[in-house]
Formats: sequence, C-alpha cells, structure tokens
Amino acid sequence: MAHAETAADKEWPEKAHTAGNAGVMVVGRSALHGGLPAVLLGGRFYFKRKEYLYTDFGGGVNRKDKESPLLGAFRELAEELFAEDEETAKVTAQGISEAVRSELVGGRPFISGDYVMFVVTAEALVCSLDMDPGDSAIDRLFEHARFFDGHGKANPELSSVALISIGELLRSAASDGQTAALQTRHSGKVEARDGGPEVIKLRPVMVGRKGSISVLQKILEDFASSQHSGKTAAGASGYSAPAATAAASTDASSHNAPAASTRRWQKGASSTMDSFYRPEVASLPPAELWLRAPEVSALLQQRVVPKPGQKQKCGILPMVVSAHSGYGWLAEHGSRSLPPEWHAARSVSVEDMSSAHKLCRGFKFSD
Repeated sequence: MAHAETAADKEWPEKAHTAGNAGVMVVGRSALHGGLPAVLLGGRFYFKRKEYLYTDFGGGVNRKDKESPLLGAFRELAEELFAEDEETAKVTAQGISEAVRSELVGGRPFISGDYVMFVVTAEALVCSLDMDPGDSAIDRLFEHARFFDGHGKANPELSSVALISIGELLRSAASDGQTAALQTRHSGKVEARDGGPEVIKLRPVMVGRKGSISVLQKILEDFASSQHSGKTAAGASGYSAPAATAAASTDASSHNAPAASTRRWQKGASSTMDSFYRPEVASLPPAELWLRAPEVSALLQQRVVPKPGQKQKCGILPMVVSAHSGYGWLAEHGSRSLPPEWHAARSVSVEDMSSAHKLCRGFKFSD
C-alpha cells in the first residue's frame, strides 16, 4: 500500500522511505497525573528473551506490498494498541497517516539503525480517529487499549500498557532500562500496587547510547518543556496539549476530581520545592521517594541545565594556587603533565611569585 508523497516527505531522511522497520512513539500530557508530559508504551512477554518488556508501537514494514515505513508504523500501532487484524489495521493506518503526517513532533521522522520512529501527540492521534479526547488524549488512549479482538481472542501483540513520564523515560533509558510507570493496565484493569508504582523494564533496543530513546532525547525534552510553557512542539500547525488544570473538575462530586492539594499543585507551584511539600510526597520515606513519586523526579529532570562550557586552564602560572583551575578535560587531565611538587603545593612563596613574574616578562608570544 502506498500513499501520495508530499513536499515535506521529500525532505525526510532517505531511510524514512526505505527502512525495513518502523514504529510510533505517542506523547502527551496526562491529566490523571498532574498534567505531566508522558509517553504511552505497550508491554508483552518476549519468549526468546524470556522477559516481560515495554516498548513503543512498531514492527516490520511489508516491503513486498510496497508498504511505506509511515504506513507500516501506523499499521503496527493499530494492530498492537487496538487489536485490529492486518487488513483492518491497513485501513486505519491510511487514515491516521494522512491526518498526522504534517503534525509529527519535530516535523519529521527519526532514524535509529534500520528503525524509523514517528513521534506523534496523543491529541493528533485521537483526532485522526474521531475519538473524544476527554480531559487528556493520552489518558484516553491508555484506557482505550484493547487486549482482546472483536472475537474475544487475546491480542498477541499487547497484554499491557503503561504511562511513563518523559523525564523518567529519559533517565531509565540512559541507565539500566528499569523505570517506574505512572500507571499500568493489564488485561483491562488498572494495576493497583501497595508498594507504589509498578517498576517495568524497557526493551533493550531502546536503552543506552545507541538505543532508540537516545535519538529522541532532544525532541522529547523540547516537547516536555514547550508543553510545560503552554506551547506546542508538534509540526507545522501542531496540537496543543490540554493545560495541567484540565484534570481538575469544577464539579466537586466528580470521581475524577483530585484532592485540593493536588489541584493547587496542578495550577503551578511557586517553585519546584513546593512539590516536595505535597502531603502524599512529604509522607514518603526518603528511600522510596523517587519510586513512589515519579512525577517529582520528572519535574526535576525538566529543570536540569547543561554543564558550563569548557574554559582554558591557566598555563602561565600553573603553580599559583589562586590561578583559574579551568573546567572539563583541561582541568581533569592537563594537570597530569605537571611536576609532582606542583600537585602537592598549597601555597606559593614571594620568591616563587617573583621568579614566575620574571619568567612571564621574558616570555615571547608568537602571532
């Protein structure tokens, strides 16, 4: 199955048209979890690895039928997330791809090896399916995931779904792949655990410096920060996610209305530290804080600033304690070439300063 190529498609990377595997990463803001930017992942048992793992929605592209990676990615999503058979999923994929191809987060697909990734907002996806987004489109997709087809047969591609904050996803993908989910569903039931959020494991191809998440790190960070400020990180026209306060119902009798302290936090705390004083967070033991309150970790991740740039270490008077010590590799490795006595120096005598001054005066600089 092919689709009409647009001018924007022609600017995509070559592998976006030829890769043998493709998938979809769904992002959005979860009203059920204080408006946190999150991703929706699917889980199942991988028999070859003998592990239960979570990943985005994707798989092989049917190149024999001239299926494009774009259509293949959304066909896989329809098969996995909605338990549709292949033929039905092809029709669904055609409709979705036509609707969201100009609304891709980042404006284009991303490549990891032979895998093409299309990042879409839950709002764009729900709109393409004519679904009611409710308070949050990503929450609606989480609730709408199908573990059985129309005939009651178990979905072989999906047996659970998980909402994970973007901050927690990036943290875990950069380490061991173990991540605390905001919420999970197994066989249609919301997972309730006395020990806090369920700890799940990402598929290995997503983890590490060569993992697929590392390719998406910048675009996911930009999406999370732009959504936090009320802007969109989508493509040309984009879809704005619901405001964090959308989760709070004005009807106090609504079962979806969060506690008063949560509503105040959703409206925006005066500082990040305020989130630590929410009753449900302040009561947690320190050892369990990051596991049972992943939204706090996500907030902190959004405020991480890059390290300052490297500076030239003082090379004229390296023996002077007050000389600028530099930052980065010059400071960490450059000192290894200095004489041992300079490493042990804690102060410099007047005579030493005088000698150094004479050395500098006699030093000639070339252009």
